[in-house]
Amino acid sequence: QTCALPIWAVGRWHVGQGGGLVAAGVGSQITGVGASCLLIDDPCNDGLSQTELDAAWEWYCQIAFPRLNSQGRVLIVSARLSETDLIGRIKESPDADSYTFITLPAINEPDNTYGLPPGEALWPEKFDEKALAERREAMGLTAYTSQYLQTPSIATGGKIFRMEDFGNWKSLPTLPKRPYN
Repeated sequence: QTCALPIWAVGRWHVGQGGGLVAAGVGSQITGVGASCLLIDDPCNDGLSQTELDAAWEWYCQIAFPRLNSQGRVLIVSARLSETDLIGRIKESPDADSYTFITLPAINEPDNTYGLPPGEALWPEKFDEKALAERREAMGLTAYTSQYLQTPSIATGGKIFRMEDFGNWKSLPTLPKRPYN
């Protein structure tokens, strides 16, 4: 069986049984092409650039999503770089309930949906706890928590305060007297 569409670019592949793949970067025009499955991999390179975050969202809403065929699916694979990245904006959109969000941090969280042992590395053959600790030290907390733990609120400049750092208080401490009182 021959393909009705010409193969005219490296980013366009066809298979003899019908169907194919069109590869395009975020921001690229993909007009004239329908999609049964939209696979978007890392829509932003720099999650701290609001310009890039806005451009990815506009591209998704105006170019990519309208290409989706009826009953089509969207799969976005990405590190969470910002609360306003593509995934964050979809989570805040009115149709968020039509999406399934799967988060797989490099260290299993307590009470995770998948029944994985909490506190252990998700994929120890690739990154065990020691390797993850080394990456955390080398990358800094902001980049590490974003790319490995999928918690972008920290990655966008937030401060980290752990409750255990504050202790428990039954009453407020007495303030020291000021020398000028």
